[in-house]
Amino acid sequence: MNQEYVEVPADKSRAIALWEVMLREDVALLENPGAHHKALLTQAHALHRAHVIDRDDLSDSWSRPMEHWPVRWKRCLTVKVASR
Repeated sequence: MNQEYVEVPADKSRAIALWEVMLREDVALLENPGAHHKALLTQAHALHRAHVIDRDDLSDSWSRPMEHWPVRWKRCLTVKVASR
């Protein structure tokens, strides 16, 4: 399996907070949804390999982007249309 190197902050709460920030990056979602999703999953795996999160958290990190994606996409499109 091809594993990408991702730097994980030493502070666990900071590492998780940074992932949460990535999750909410609407601009990245609009510009390139596939790459944004891949970055979230890559970072989640890095957190798991570094023992920052456990397997249950890893599973949640896989499903959270997909659960929030339709709502965020609609919000982004609404903002984009409104700004025209």
